[in-house]
Amino acid sequence: MIKLDHLTIAVTDCDKSRDWYIETLGLKLEFEIPERRTSAVQDEFGFTLFLAETPGGPGRPSCVLTFQVSDVEAKHRQLELVETRWDVEYRGGRYAAERPLPFVTEIVSTLRAHPAALAGVGLYVGCGNGRNYLPLIDAGLTLHGLDVSREALDQLAARRTTMTPRLTCADFRELEIEAPFDYLVAIQVFQHGVQADTEAYFAKTAAALKVGGLFFLRVNSSATQIFFRHTVVDQNEFGGLTVRYDEGPKNGLCVREDVTARLPPKTGNWSQWEVVWQRQ
Repeated sequence: MIKLDHLTIAVTDCDKSRDWYIETLGLKLEFEIPERRTSAVQDEFGFTLFLAETPGGPGRPSCVLTFQVSDVEAKHRQLELVETRWDVEYRGGRYAAERPLPFVTEIVSTLRAHPAALAGVGLYVGCGNGRNYLPLIDAGLTLHGLDVSREALDQLAARRTTMTPRLTCADFRELEIEAPFDYLVAIQVFQHGVQADTEAYFAKTAAALKVGGLFFLRVNSSATQIFFRHTVVDQNEFGGLTVRYDEGPKNGLCVREDVTARLPPKTGNWSQWEVVWQRQ
């Protein structure tokens, strides 16, 4: 069984929106959640509309459609969502349609200010199916791509067949470095795992870079307001922490945590650190 449950719409003013739907359209008030500035209004057929107030306004049209199913786990299996934890992110190539991060432009600008590195060879750790990797290639970088997801690399190779010789499917921590690189890029990768994994990533980076080589890093910040249900696995004296997600798109993954506001009905912000280091 699958049934439409409710539709959530981001609104600027919950009270005004609630009154409009009731007085103008004739819907009835089902319930309210004052602390979350959310009202639920219902039509005569039992369909519910959630009006979720967003501080400062929704910014852009936004809505979330929610379904009911009789067996959530069975429906997940039917939709083939229970599969290799890395490859699930790339099914359908959905990341390929996203715009590259602004950090990509900063990487190119920094390399152009360092001609020796720009003329050299780099490594992109966690290149995925090319969302940020291909714009760097198109900017003229000689950049190898590395990822643990064969699904992602196959999609990338299909999009740009000439890149195939530069792509490697492997775990960065276990990669054999034949010659050190002039620069290394890691975007939203080194946050996966517990503290020991993070330490291993940085140790491998030092071994993979030439002296004077540049390291471009973007990771989640400990200031991130975590939305999905999670368990804190470990913490250190510097405020760093590791969480294991217990639901959501990264369910089962451990993640080590510019500020981005989430679109409703999700709440809070998620934060990243973006840094450029040079190996001494």
